[in-house]
Amino acid sequence: MDRPVRLTSVSTLLPVLWLGVTLGRPPVVNAQRVRVQTVEAETGRAVAGVVVGLVDRTGHPAARGITDQAGRAVLVAPRRATFRLRAERVGHPDILTEPFTVTTDVTKTLVMPAAPLAPLDDLTPKTAETTLAYGELQGRILSADGRAVDGADVLVPGLDSTFVSDQDGRFRVGDLPEGPVVIRIAAIGYAPIGLVFRISRDRRLVDTTLVLKPIAQPLAPLEVTAGNPPPVVPKLEEFERRRRFGIGTFVTRAVLAKWEAQPLSTALRTVRGVRMVPRQSGCGGGFAAASTRSNRGAPCLLGYGCPFAIYVDGARMYDGDGAVPNIDDFLTDRVEAIEVYRGAGEAPVEYNATGSLCGVLIIWTRISGN
Repeated sequence: MDRPVRLTSVSTLLPVLWLGVTLGRPPVVNAQRVRVQTVEAETGRAVAGVVVGLVDRTGHPAARGITDQAGRAVLVAPRRATFRLRAERVGHPDILTEPFTVTTDVTKTLVMPAAPLAPLDDLTPKTAETTLAYGELQGRILSADGRAVDGADVLVPGLDSTFVSDQDGRFRVGDLPEGPVVIRIAAIGYAPIGLVFRISRDRRLVDTTLVLKPIAQPLAPLEVTAGNPPPVVPKLEEFERRRRFGIGTFVTRAVLAKWEAQPLSTALRTVRGVRMVPRQSGCGGGFAAASTRSNRGAPCLLGYGCPFAIYVDGARMYDGDGAVPNIDDFLTDRVEAIEVYRGAGEAPVEYNATGSLCGVLIIWTRISGN
């Protein structure tokens, strides 16, 4: 006669099974926080806008952040290991610390020295002024009825950049030299205004609200002539189709011809909603094309910016992953047309993919024979 089989309840086996699975797993190590404080070497004051990051033994980035107005940032180390801290900001030389081991939460203070002075023979009165101190202007641009003015140009004579207000009317201009600074605000449909303020060691941040008055825009007479439109080459058929639809900004060859043989950033500075953000010297310098709708950090950017996804002749070049490309790798005489979409809501369906949240830039290269 067969012996009866003894059944063990599932509830009895569960603790044993859980113990076996648990013993088979590697222990979970909590991430450690690295608190960073950046201060100026000369004054001991906090330095905001410093791009700080943890790099491992091989030089690969492990964590990244930007210091706030108090000069603080918190980085999360992905594991217990040895890292270095890297710090980068305009007006200061880059810093790379000695290696240190992270086994628990740590605090690191980085002293930011001023940028080295140029040789005396290279100094001009202008550069001698700008080495004294740097400041920044931030503010908001409103219409007379209190509405935010999106896309207003903020021009600073002497700076190789045009700054643009975002959808909330906010703007920020950094690295302004010590002394009196003149800015000019211009927006379509509004009378331009000027503002003069002073940057000093005691007043490095100027925060203001500007109100623009609407003006009537006289339109030039429209001349209609008969005739057939010029033929559209197949390469630009979808460009022309979307241009007729009217969503987005379209830069044609006729417009690009005004900046013949110039870096593409020269032409894009004039496009509403596009900001040129400098790239780090370690990435080759140049400029990245970014949207004015948002500010965030990205690899190779020297400051704030929300980089566009970039397509060239319909093929994806950059989708938000990795180093932001240098837009000046293109010259205007090699570009036939450009499409600019300032957010995922404007972007065409076929280009509205991962990385397009900041907007989409579509570059059509010059057609052979033109």
